[in-house]
Amino acid sequence: MNPVQKVRWEELTEEQQKAYGNGCGPKWAPVWAKKLLFGWFFSASCKRHDFAYARGGDELDRYEADQGFKDAMLDDVKRLSWYLQPMAYTEAWSFYAIVRTFGSTSFDYGEYKTLREILQ
Repeated sequence: MNPVQKVRWEELTEEQQKAYGNGCGPKWAPVWAKKLLFGWFFSASCKRHDFAYARGGDELDRYEADQGFKDAMLDDVKRLSWYLQPMAYTEAWSFYAIVRTFGSTSFDYGEYKTLREILQ
């Protein structure tokens, strides 16, 4: 049996990208809390990270997903007004630390999922 190739975010259609994921923040958090805490993130950062976690892989794949997420959050911070950036940098680095510390419970370790499996 051939192992599944690693599906990339860019392989999704624009509609699939828009519809994917639960937004920023943990699945169990109420929508109002996620908007309050993470509303300044651009959703693409969170959707890509959710996608990478659902795709699965090994610890290196998880590390790369988290690094990409951190980089995207820091880019998001740069888009904010200068007076919001210090608070946003703090939140981004804190969120990254939380993801690195607790993300292993949400990452799908094992063989890569097919696009069909990811989108189910």
